[in-house]
Amino acid sequence: PFQLASATRPEDVCRDNAQSLLQPALLAITSLPRVEITQLQAERLGATGVSFDLSLNAGEFSAGAEVAAIAPDGRLFAIITPSKGDRWKLKSFLG
Repeated sequence: PFQLASATRPEDVCRDNAQSLLQPALLAITSLPRVEITQLQAERLGATGVSFDLSLNAGEFSAGAEVAAIAPDGRLFAIITPSKGDRWKLKSFLG
């Protein structure tokens, strides 16, 4: 979804406008399957280690698949991957 025609030239980026020029992280992962997580699941995910249970059915995804965990406010919260049973591994945490 990123096109050179819509890019901002580096010399046009400054402290005052940098935040407004950022695109949502969800645009970068359009090909990943998504699961919506609750606020409680987001808190558990942020506080856990390598392997955790989010009470999501990991079995519906193939082993090693990357899945986008979407926070209740609609933003990308983390990239997770199914583990054994209903357990998940944290691959990348955005918080």
